[in-house]
Amino acid sequence: MRNWFRKARQTAAIGLIASFLIAGPAYARYESDTLYVRLSNVDRYGNLSSYYGQTATFYALINTRTGRFCGNARGRVSNASGRFQCYRNVNLFNAVGVAGSSGNGGNYYFVTVSCSLYSVDRNGYASYCAEGRLEDEFDV
Repeated sequence: MRNWFRKARQTAAIGLIASFLIAGPAYARYESDTLYVRLSNVDRYGNLSSYYGQTATFYALINTRTGRFCGNARGRVSNASGRFQCYRNVNLFNAVGVAGSSGNGGNYYFVTVSCSLYSVDRNGYASYCAEGRLEDEFDV
């Protein structure tokens, strides 16, 4: 089971990065930035809880021309089901937007997630990998 999960995670990560880099124009600049996500707890039935477990740092690579990004976040949440759980196409970014930290001090973005993978192991260690687009930067 662990080998299957490791291969699936590696394949997903490679696919996200490859599609992100291929889709961007050659003259675009790539910038590393830090965004924030809210990792969800898992209830005893294996569903994502409406109570957020932890705000985690999402490390992203951003195409400055198109606004496309890919990245990941890790953290620890509560898993009341006691089993490994895996969710796809989940948007864990804040509803309004996310704040970037590398020199733009207080700018927010609307986030559209095109694909994602959120996994929580039985001990509560969570990993979130996502690809998407940052829309309409605005000041707070």
